[in-house]
Amino acid sequence: MSLTKVSYSMITGAPVNVMDYGAVGDGVTNDAAAINAAIAAGSAIYFPKPSVSYYIASSIIVPLNKTLYGDDGTTILAANGITAIWIQGNTVTIDGLTVRFNNTLGNFSNTSSIGILVRNTASFGSPTTNWSYVNAVKIANCRIYQAYLSIQMEAAFYCSVDKVDTYNDFYGITVNKDQRAIQGSDNVALPMTTLSMHRVYFHGTQTDYAIPVGSTAIQLCAVQSLMIQECVTEFCDSAIDLASISGGSLLNHYLENTNTGFQIYGALTPFIVINPWIMKGVSALPYCFRSGAGNLTFISGKVTMNGGADTFYSPNPDGTGTATFITLPSLSGATLYPSANLIGGIDKDYALNLPTTPSTPTLNPTTVSSYVAFGSALTSGVPYPITSVAPVSGAMVFVTAYSATGSGQFLVIYGTTATVAAANNNTGGTVTFSVVANQLNITSTGTVAQVLIYAWVSIIRT
Repeated sequence: MSLTKVSYSMITGAPVNVMDYGAVGDGVTNDAAAINAAIAAGSAIYFPKPSVSYYIASSIIVPLNKTLYGDDGTTILAANGITAIWIQGNTVTIDGLTVRFNNTLGNFSNTSSIGILVRNTASFGSPTTNWSYVNAVKIANCRIYQAYLSIQMEAAFYCSVDKVDTYNDFYGITVNKDQRAIQGSDNVALPMTTLSMHRVYFHGTQTDYAIPVGSTAIQLCAVQSLMIQECVTEFCDSAIDLASISGGSLLNHYLENTNTGFQIYGALTPFIVINPWIMKGVSALPYCFRSGAGNLTFISGKVTMNGGADTFYSPNPDGTGTATFITLPSLSGATLYPSANLIGGIDKDYALNLPTTPSTPTLNPTTVSSYVAFGSALTSGVPYPITSVAPVSGAMVFVTAYSATGSGQFLVIYGTTATVAAANNNTGGTVTFSVVANQLNITSTGTVAQVLIYAWVSIIRT
């Protein structure tokens, strides 16, 4: 005679075995009700390795103060179109479980297939009136396969994702995605405070060597303290999309086989990028790092990119030789550190590479100074003089300018005569530069909305 179940029901505080509550684990029987009954019965819920998998046709609901854990190889097979594990309460740990969706590879027609959801309410109304925080959630040593969205967190704080693998999904991890959609902006009502991601492997989807357009490994909005450490991203359309991150860091991130790189923008105070290792993408990348307004600091790193117009961090992978630099980057709010291999076309030896004028000799700036040029709208067609900039032979001037319809970044080779290279002029108007009698003139032409209203001028002197 053999025993098929192990019961701890006579031991106070002992783990609850889902098989004691009727879970079968044959990959066919719907075990959702049995698993939810086990969760209701105890605080530690044990999933022994099943003969096949625990099939669920509806969500596993996890209230506060619960730990769900399994043996190596314990798999929950979820019907397509459901949330597999829904965490609705505080102080919850999910450890050692594999969630696999009953879905074909690359089929993202059902956007409701979510691996693990952290949110206290089923309502999608205004978060300011009917949502409250979920806190102290830990997801560790888990694998999620073929979800539309592997891990989603809404109105949560003090959470960690540690040693988790996501495979063949459209989104890897999102934070405040629903709040962002409801409110139509990045200023969500319930921002997250403290999120740590450590050793997470984001393996998106590659079907017949095509990556789904819009697929993103990490999409986070409104996080007040963020740590992304020692993670890997590949086979995604976009690697990381961060909005309104109030402080944090990205450390030792490996990126390969993506169509676009990192987009980090808005309310960064500061955000630090240390030692990324980025390999060439699936196709020519529109950008490697893109930064909007905010304090963004880069320290060291190795990158090789087949980049595009906004690529601005791309030295050779071994850190030697000249860098592949496509055109002028967005430098708004960025901080240059000497240990960085390349920022804004300035490599680790402070040599500027100018692809638009390859005959121009390499310059070695020794002094960097910056000036705020103006803060009120120009008059269309009337030059705006910047007299505080004295012409220096061989000096370089970076201009980041804004209008109501867009922004632009420009490079002026500034000496006795001006050679101007312009890039990324999305202002909708026309911007020209000239040097006359010890001053730099900026002329903006267009409609009222297209004329520049703000510019930041940075001068690098030899």
